[in-house]
Amino acid sequence: MPITLLHSLGGDAGIHLENIIQKYNKTHEYQINSEVVLEGYAAAANAALEKPRIERPNIILAPEFMTGKLKLMAAQGEMIPVASLINEERLNDIAKIVKTTFGEYALPLNPACGVLYMNRTALAKIGKAPNWAPATFEEMVEASREMIKAGAVKHGFTCAWPQAYFVEVPLAQQNLPLVLPNNGEDGEGVYNFSQMQDHILNLWHLRKEGVVLPPALKDFDAVQASFAAGDVGFFMQGSGHSKTVKTIAETNGFESGCSALPTLTAGQVDKYAFPLGGAALWVMNTDEKDHVPGEENTLRMIDEVRSFLEYFSSPEVQREWHEQTMYVPVSMTVLRILREEGFYETHPVHKAVVDQTIGAPLGEYSFGIKTKNYSQARSEIYPLIYECIHLEGSEEDVKQTIAGKLMAFDDKWSVDN
Repeated sequence: MPITLLHSLGGDAGIHLENIIQKYNKTHEYQINSEVVLEGYAAAANAALEKPRIERPNIILAPEFMTGKLKLMAAQGEMIPVASLINEERLNDIAKIVKTTFGEYALPLNPACGVLYMNRTALAKIGKAPNWAPATFEEMVEASREMIKAGAVKHGFTCAWPQAYFVEVPLAQQNLPLVLPNNGEDGEGVYNFSQMQDHILNLWHLRKEGVVLPPALKDFDAVQASFAAGDVGFFMQGSGHSKTVKTIAETNGFESGCSALPTLTAGQVDKYAFPLGGAALWVMNTDEKDHVPGEENTLRMIDEVRSFLEYFSSPEVQREWHEQTMYVPVSMTVLRILREEGFYETHPVHKAVVDQTIGAPLGEYSFGIKTKNYSQARSEIYPLIYECIHLEGSEEDVKQTIAGKLMAFDDKWSVDN
């Protein structure tokens, strides 16, 4: 009887995952049956959670922003901690940022990392060297203005997933929390979105100036099309899109490049690792009874699940997955081997990925936001930013309005222990 893996991974990554599953099925007695739900990034996980236990898939792929909710479900016996299933050697090889982000509960499948894609043809028109990249947000804005003035682009920068690139990443890079205490590690906490007031006011100015091209509220693909057309100088998006970005740039007659994301704060000495995006594998309790933590797992198909998790987390598979998809490898062995071989010296996208995550200094807040309501709160972050940066009025009036809206967000979502 095969075990079921329910996921929402499409595109090239979905193809690579299916290839890995096919290789596994050819060499293992236990078979994996993958099912895909593409209605949304959290669609597979939400669909699985609605089923009775006995009808649930064995493994689900859930986005990182659902971690807080699923950890609470694990504490209630609804999930089986991954750490209780795979061997100690494999656990010891998993990167610290992975262990701390997901604890003992899940194994990342496609831990995403944002990178900065650049229109190098446009940058060359303002005299930038072929290997130049902005180290700070200010440098990116300055170069954006120069490219616009030179007629090289229509807008300076844009991004997909603005919740990440406008809020989560810059806070983590500075080792600042969105939620106190400990980014909601216990499932609850007090939100402090208000600390982003100056940043959002700056985005308001840059939107009016035409420097930033804000993504549409429900269609991030449109901004990628703008970058592809050569209309935008910088594009913040996940590393998994690098092959697509390179291809569309070549098709449209310009050279693209890639680097690590700039820091929001000028003069910042340490750029801390930011939280892993993407999604992770969670093992569902498919039995009719609760799993008691500390007791031996007797749930159905548990050996089959263990076999696949150990296969996928092996250095051999992790290396293949990292090289093909540009996702963060969970294995420190892979990082060590590829560094020794000089792989990252000739693969800038992969280098940007590891330098910002498993190879970066770990801050106190490098591990994501774990409040049980964050998946709901997160869905309101960009609509709020979008509304704020499109406000009309004087700077002082806009500043006061932004302050009030951010405070209202904090009051709505905070759960004070």
